[in-house]
Amino acid sequence: MKKVIFFLSFLHVILFSQNNKPHKNILVLHSYNKSMSWVTNIDKAIDDILQPNKNNYIFHREYMDTKRIFTKEYLQNLKTLYKEKYKNVKFDLILASDNNAFDFLRKNRDELFGNVPVSFCGVNFFKDSDLRGYTNYTGAAEIFNAKKTVDMALRLNPNIKNIYVVNDYLTTGKAWTKTIKEQLKDIDKNIIYMKN
Repeated sequence: MKKVIFFLSFLHVILFSQNNKPHKNILVLHSYNKSMSWVTNIDKAIDDILQPNKNNYIFHREYMDTKRIFTKEYLQNLKTLYKEKYKNVKFDLILASDNNAFDFLRKNRDELFGNVPVSFCGVNFFKDSDLRGYTNYTGAAEIFNAKKTVDMALRLNPNIKNIYVVNDYLTTGKAWTKTIKEQLKDIDKNIIYMKN
């Protein structure tokens, strides 16, 4: 009986101390669907590092699903949804993954959420000028070097005859293909870009 009383007292202290600590609302805005492994890994990293239960953070996760649908009308519908859904929530931080969430926030953050700090990851083709005129943004760009990758492959196997570039055919993939072609223009091998 003493153990039960001690356990309940201990539980009460833990719950009471957590309830006294003010919570912070964090919006996690993903460009894509949560079924993608990249998105799942980001969510896991956020949970592992920020430890929401320990730190009294409340995550509001949104998956824009823009790999499947990406039209002006759809983005306007998302804006309308978020405006209604979060009209009574004050965010302390917004975490954004990939270009579409980053671009959506640059266009709509102030109107929807105010000047809330934004931290982004996975933004391709980022330039410092992308944040000119914006405040409270920081993050990590996604940068790759196709030439160094191919140079290493050729050092490991100098007899390579064909190089196949496998990439997706959506917005980011098309942009990557353009950059890859530019980076590989001086490679003296047969380079084949897969269509789909």
